[in-house]
Amino acid sequence: MKKMRKLPAIISLLLFIQLLLPVMGVYAAGLQAPTNIKVYERYPGSAVVEWDAVPYSSGYKVYRLSGETKTLAAQPTTNKAFISLKEGTYTFAVSAIVSGQESPLSAPVSIEIIYPEMQAPGNIQSKVERFYDLTLTWDSASYVHYYKIYKVVNGVRTLVTTTEKTTHAFTTMPEGHYIYEITSYNSIFGESEQAARVEADIVYPDMEAPANLKYTVANGNDVTLSWDRSNHANKYNIYKVEDNKRTLVTSTTNLNVTLTNVPEGIHFYEVTSYSYTFKESENAAGIEVPLIHPDVLVPGNLNLSITNGNDGTLTWNKVNYATNYKVYQIIDGSRVLLTQTPYPQLSLPNMEEGNYIYEVTGYSDRFGESASARLEQQVIHPDMQKPEGFSGSVLNVDTLYLKWNKVEYATSYKLYQIINGERKFVSDINNTYTAINNLPEGDYVYEITSYSDRFGESAQASLVEATIIHPEIAAPYVQVYVNQEAKSIALWWDVVDFATSYDIYQVVDGVRTLIQPTPNTRIVFNNMPYGSYTYEVIAHSKYGDSPFSNQVTGNVEPVLEAPEAPKATANGNDVVLSWDPVKDADSYNVYEEVNGERVLVGNTSDESLTLKGLESGEHTYVIVPVSPAGTESSSSSTVIVEVGENDTTAPVTESNVVDTWKREALSVELTATDDLSGVANTYYSLNGTDFIEGTSLVVSEAGVTTVSFYSVDKAGNEEAVKTVDVKIDEAPPVTTSNVTDAWLNESYLLKLTATDDLSGVKETYYSLNGAEYVKGATVFVSNPGVNTVSFLSVDNAGNVEEVKTEEVKIDTVAPETVSNVTDQWNQGEVAVELTATDDLSGVAQTFYSINGVEFVEGTAFAVTEEGINEVSFYSVDNAGNVEEVKTVEVKIDKTVPETVSNVSDQWNQREVAVELTATDALSGVAQTFYSINGSEFVEGTTFTVTEVGVNEVKFYSVDHAGNAEEVKAAEVKIDTEAPETVSNVIDQWNKGEVAVELTATDDLSGIAKTFYSINGSEFAEGKAFTVSEEGVNDVKFYSVDNAGNIEESKIVEVKIDKTAPTVSIDVQSEQELGSTFTLDYLAADNLSGIAVEEVTLNGKAYQKGDQITLDEPGASKLLVTVTDAAGWTTQVEKEFVVYIPATLEVLPKVIKGNKGIFTVKAILPTDLQKYSFDVSSFTLNGVAADPKNNGLQKQAEKGHFKFEREDFDWKKGEVTLELRGYLDNGYLVIAKKTVEVK
Repeated sequence: MKKMRKLPAIISLLLFIQLLLPVMGVYAAGLQAPTNIKVYERYPGSAVVEWDAVPYSSGYKVYRLSGETKTLAAQPTTNKAFISLKEGTYTFAVSAIVSGQESPLSAPVSIEIIYPEMQAPGNIQSKVERFYDLTLTWDSASYVHYYKIYKVVNGVRTLVTTTEKTTHAFTTMPEGHYIYEITSYNSIFGESEQAARVEADIVYPDMEAPANLKYTVANGNDVTLSWDRSNHANKYNIYKVEDNKRTLVTSTTNLNVTLTNVPEGIHFYEVTSYSYTFKESENAAGIEVPLIHPDVLVPGNLNLSITNGNDGTLTWNKVNYATNYKVYQIIDGSRVLLTQTPYPQLSLPNMEEGNYIYEVTGYSDRFGESASARLEQQVIHPDMQKPEGFSGSVLNVDTLYLKWNKVEYATSYKLYQIINGERKFVSDINNTYTAINNLPEGDYVYEITSYSDRFGESAQASLVEATIIHPEIAAPYVQVYVNQEAKSIALWWDVVDFATSYDIYQVVDGVRTLIQPTPNTRIVFNNMPYGSYTYEVIAHSKYGDSPFSNQVTGNVEPVLEAPEAPKATANGNDVVLSWDPVKDADSYNVYEEVNGERVLVGNTSDESLTLKGLESGEHTYVIVPVSPAGTESSSSSTVIVEVGENDTTAPVTESNVVDTWKREALSVELTATDDLSGVANTYYSLNGTDFIEGTSLVVSEAGVTTVSFYSVDKAGNEEAVKTVDVKIDEAPPVTTSNVTDAWLNESYLLKLTATDDLSGVKETYYSLNGAEYVKGATVFVSNPGVNTVSFLSVDNAGNVEEVKTEEVKIDTVAPETVSNVTDQWNQGEVAVELTATDDLSGVAQTFYSINGVEFVEGTAFAVTEEGINEVSFYSVDNAGNVEEVKTVEVKIDKTVPETVSNVSDQWNQREVAVELTATDALSGVAQTFYSINGSEFVEGTTFTVTEVGVNEVKFYSVDHAGNAEEVKAAEVKIDTEAPETVSNVIDQWNKGEVAVELTATDDLSGIAKTFYSINGSEFAEGKAFTVSEEGVNDVKFYSVDNAGNIEESKIVEVKIDKTAPTVSIDVQSEQELGSTFTLDYLAADNLSGIAVEEVTLNGKAYQKGDQITLDEPGASKLLVTVTDAAGWTTQVEKEFVVYIPATLEVLPKVIKGNKGIFTVKAILPTDLQKYSFDVSSFTLNGVAADPKNNGLQKQAEKGHFKFEREDFDWKKGEVTLELRGYLDNGYLVIAKKTVEVK
């Protein structure tokens, strides 16, 4: 404690000296007034006061002197600027603040404020544009806040507007002579006495009548007038003149106008140009239009075409001026109006048989109805044909697939089954095929007819026969695999044909039990108990079940590992064997090895076995796991034990550790004793680590170290673990305070917090402003200024902390803020400066708010918003003292008007009425101007846009203050023309479905939608579609653009032929060599027609109708290939044999009786006699030639044959004998002879 008292005394002395020296220095020097003070004018109407800094000064006071009166003007830190001073002489003096004391005043300084004289702007210029816009420009003048523009009329000057710029535009001015004067103005220095003067003349041009007026006539009586553009014209007025009286017909901004549906007669029109500014032209362009209405002609080429058997289509040529067509039917001599249509065609679906008479006229809603076109035609319904090519095939064993050729006009087909000779209806079918599933075994007969919902059922039917035979199901062949580790049995087999599922049976003692059905060919049984398992499998199908499969057996047995951690503990003559349990072991056999042999000493289901009364010496034991089935594992563990004298008492161990904190490392000593067998080993552990052998150790780690220890004697007795704690603390405590390096604005309770992680804190001491140290952890500080607090702590191990020092700074007075804002209006943005002072902690932040927004930090900022702006501000010192909010007003006006239009971004079908709406929140809107397509700007807020295309409308407004808005632009889009659509369809036949693509174009608004109709169906939207129906398909289409203009529908024909042509050939299978035949066949195609026919005989090309002479014997091939207009090709091949005719002689010439031999001799043509007869191939009326010996064989090879009469069935009269066979070169020979039989 004596040492602690000495330390604070030294610290106190040093702090006292340190605090005393500055004070002694200041008072030694005395309070000095600021020196080198000066004042100067930075800008007219402002003064800046500067001086040299005074040592140890915390601030200054600037006074304004007037005679004997001094007024405190500011309390800055180094200098002060005064702005917006009035004219006059100003005197200033400055004092310094040192340690709260004010010095004497400095020497005074003076400055005279004299405002400059405002000069008029120079180099004023005027410029007239567009005849009515006047722009004034001039050079800038010094100190100007804004310029005033006056208009001089009869010597009297009237203020027009003010502006900060050096230019101003007057728009859309009336004709006349104008005089303007401009002065410069400063809100402090006033207005210039002199003004800049300029004069200008506004002269309007004369409007000219439109030139080159002409007319055209369309649609019979639509008159279009057109003319050339007139200068300055915003629009054109069109008048009709009757009886010398002019009547306004319409007005347009275009260079043409269309007058629709004009009556017959002579018409006179006049056109004038008009400008919104320069008004209407005095002269007009005139034109005479004689108009005669046309006659509506009779529709030509009236025709009725029939498709689909009885779907009629009336067509005729389009008639000029016709808005629609009237179609009449003559019924019983009376004319009945069927319909009116705008199209030159009319569909008449599903017509009844009979005679029809139609009349068609063209009709115009302007010119009336034409005379009639007449047509008479008979409609006859077709007969339905039976389906050809009816065939049946068996699929998937029990499914019969039937198919047939398509029949024209058929909407469906009727299928019948013939059962026991009776016809039974099966179903109506919409396709040309059908499948009948799940048929039982047996023979089946079916008939098919065609059916039309218009023409009925075909009278004849086509027939087909088929047989269904079910298969036999084979037994599965099963295989097995056992995974002993997973205790699983896997069965698998190959897929059995037609099987839908399988049943797995387990066989136990010859009895099958269903285990599980499965659709798979593999199954796994998991986690099976140990044992033997036998299985069989059967397959199921809809055709029946298979026989049982082969039997398979799987045996599940555990895999037993050797026991882990075998251990033997001897206690005298008793030994305890123990080991870790083995998974799946049911028991353990324990053997002792004696003379190399294993001797069973016991079996146990536990993991230990006690053996008593053993002889002294070394014993070896083997531990073998046994399965639940009683099978020993192939793996085992061995343990060796030494049996000796009996010691049952554990040793005793002591340490030299005592329960106190240390400041340095400690050597720990462990001492163990055992009275019988003696100490074998001593073990210790630090903080729960693994035990290691030893009796001495050093603990040096700071903190609490737990030492655990025990000993084992030579008999294996193990002492219970003991524990002691070694406590070391080498570090002193750490003391902190709640003091921050910030100024405080009230008394402060300083709190000291000491921590020591090990032995703990014992005491804490502090000293305030150099006083004696006292014990404690809290200090109350209340003196304004900077307070010094020193402190330290001591822990329970005796460690002493080094002294720490903190400063507590207290300031309770708020700062003071002033602004440079004056009570006057400003034309542009205002730069505001805020100046704040604080004598102690100093100014930390200054905040301001403009017009009630959130306060932000800053001392200089600009106010730009128009109107009366409220600027609020305050400051905060470094101690957190907050000044009360002050408020000043900043006044500004500078906004231009805003104009919007009703124009939308869409296309229009007709002229558009545009409305412009302008607003100005302050001075209000004076004028609004607009321009169409680059024309001169004219005044107005409503106008009409009529020109086709994208029209650019520009506009702007000017307010009463003269602020001109920037020009805005909008697009007025007008499209009066319908789009144009074309297709990719070409006039040709197609083999299959046709992908139709429609391409629509529109030069202005673009395509919105395209619609199409196939064969009179409802119109659907789309540009790409597929036509698949066979025959001639009518495709109609039209488009609509984004302006809503609808195109007249168009029609094209899509021709599809999906059926190949048919070819039939009637050729005899055998033809005589040298004979001639006509090449003929029948080729037909019901839709696109035959396009190409090709015929070859033995590779040589011919034409239909050719006469062909067969001059080569042997096989011949006739090939006919026919292609229709759609590209379908049918090829038919016929083969026939050209045989060699031979002369046949028969001996005897008259056959008498039915016994004996007769001879026939075949004589070949001379050029073929070199060939031999293939005897084995020859027959006579079906009886084979059979030579009896070699001699007869040789004769037969030359064509001499002998036959037994009894081999033939003879009838009296004439009998024709035919000998046929082949020569050795393969040529067919036929010889015939008629003989007499008696």
